Amino acid sequence: MIPVSTDDLAAAIGGRVLRATGGLIKAVSINSRTASYGDCFFAIRGPRFDGHNFVGQAYQRGAVCAVVERPIPGPPPDGCGLIEVADTVAALGRLARHYRMQQAFHVIAITGSVGKTTTRSLIAHIASHAFSVHQSPGNYNNQIGLPLSILEADPGCQVLVLELGTNRPGEIAYLSSIACPDVAVLTGVWPAHLEGLGDMEQLTNEKLSIARYLRPDGRFIVNADLPGLLERARLIHKDVTGFGLTDHADVRATDVRFGPEGTQFQVSGIPMTTPLLGPGNLTNTLAAIAACLAIGIDIRSIPDLLRTAPRLQMRAQTLKVGPITVINDCYNANPASMANALALIQILARPDQRRVFVCGDMAELGDQAILLHHQLGKQVAQAGIDILIAVGPLASVVAQAAVQAAGDIQTICTPSASEACKTVPELIKAGDILLIKGSRVAGLEMVLEAIKQRFGQTRT
Repeated sequence: MIPVSTDDLAAAIGGRVLRATGGLIKAVSINSRTASYGDCFFAIRGPRFDGHNFVGQAYQRGAVCAVVERPIPGPPPDGCGLIEVADTVAALGRLARHYRMQQAFHVIAITGSVGKTTTRSLIAHIASHAFSVHQSPGNYNNQIGLPLSILEADPGCQVLVLELGTNRPGEIAYLSSIACPDVAVLTGVWPAHLEGLGDMEQLTNEKLSIARYLRPDGRFIVNADLPGLLERARLIHKDVTGFGLTDHADVRATDVRFGPEGTQFQVSGIPMTTPLLGPGNLTNTLAAIAACLAIGIDIRSIPDLLRTAPRLQMRAQTLKVGPITVINDCYNANPASMANALALIQILARPDQRRVFVCGDMAELGDQAILLHHQLGKQVAQAGIDILIAVGPLASVVAQAAVQAAGDIQTICTPSASEACKTVPELIKAGDILLIKGSRVAGLEMVLEAIKQRFGQTRT
C-alpha cells in the first residue's frame, strides 16, 4: 500500500481519529506478533481471540497506529495514533477497496466450488512473463484475507490475481465489491458449503454474484461444460467467455490426452502440455488460459509457460514414498473434487497395481451430506478401488455404498485420522497406488506422514 497519514486513513475507512500519529502508516497488520514499524494494527474480534486485547503488544512491536471498535486500556504510546470505527473488519474492507480504486491494477478475481487456488496460481504464472503480478497468498479468500491480499500489493503491480471464497449468502458480492474486478472467473458450481448456502440454486446465485461488481468493460469467464451456467452468466453480464470441452466453449480443449506425466491438448489448433494431472486440472488450465487471453496475453506464448506450471502441495500432488505411489489430495474435498481425484487414480494406476483410497468426510454439505456420500461410494466402486479406508462417520456411508455397488471391495472404517495412521501403513504393500483425500477438518495429512515413516524416502 501507499504510505498514508492517520487522517487520510481515517477518511478512507470512515473512522474517527482519537489520536494522530506523527509519521506515515506504511502497511496494515491484524497479528500483533508480526506487527512491525510503520504498521497500522486492525483489532479484529475472532472466535478465539480479540485483537483489542493485543493492541499494546502491536504498539510495542512498532505499530504506529491502531484501528479499534471499543476503548482499549490506557492511551497509545507517544507518537502513535488511534482510530475508532464501528466495525474493524468492514473498515479493513473499505481501506482495501479505496487502495484498489486508487491504483491502475488489472484485477482478476476467481471463484468456484473447486479449482480456485490452482487457477489463481496458473494465471499468476502465465501472466508474470508479461506483467508485474501479485496474487493472493495461501487461501486468503475471505472478508479478512481478500483485503489483506489487495493491501499487500505493491503500487507498481500491474495484474492482481485474487481468490474469492464463500460459505454463506452475500459473501461473494461483498468481496467482489472490494475487488471491483476487470476479469471475473467462475471455475464451476458443484455441491459445496451447502450447510451455509442451502441448495444448489442458492449456491449458483452466490457464485454468479461475482459479476455484479465487474467493471463495465470487464470480462466474465465461465465454465461452459456445466449445463445452463453460460446462459445464466450472459443474463448478468454482456461480455462472457466460456471455457471447456463442449462445442460452445470459446476457449475449448480438443484432442485431449491424459497421462501419468501430464495432459496434452490443443486450444485453437495450438498444441499445449501441462504437468498438472487429471480432468480437474484441465478445467483449471482452460480457465487460466481464458483469463490470460482476456488481459492481452498472446496465446502463442502460453504453451512454453504451461510446461513449467507450478504444482501445489496437497492438491493432486503425486509422490513416491519408497515403493508406494501416493496421490496427496488432502487439502479439501467436495463431491466434484472427489470425482476428479477418482478419475486421476484411474489415469495413473497400472493394471498390476492395487488401488487404495483413504477417504475422509466431505464437510459442510448440510442436509444432502448422507446422499452425496452415498453417491461417492458408487463412484468409488466404479473407479475400481480395491481397498477403501473410510475415515470419519460420513466416510463410513461411502464404504457402505461402495460395498453395495461392488461386493469384492475391501473396506475398513476408522473414526479418525489418528486411528487410520495405525491401520493404513500395515495394509498397503509395495507397488500399491494410494489416494488420500478428505475435507480439511479430517486432517488426513497425518496419514501420509505415517506412511513416510513406514516406507521411507519421498520423491516427487
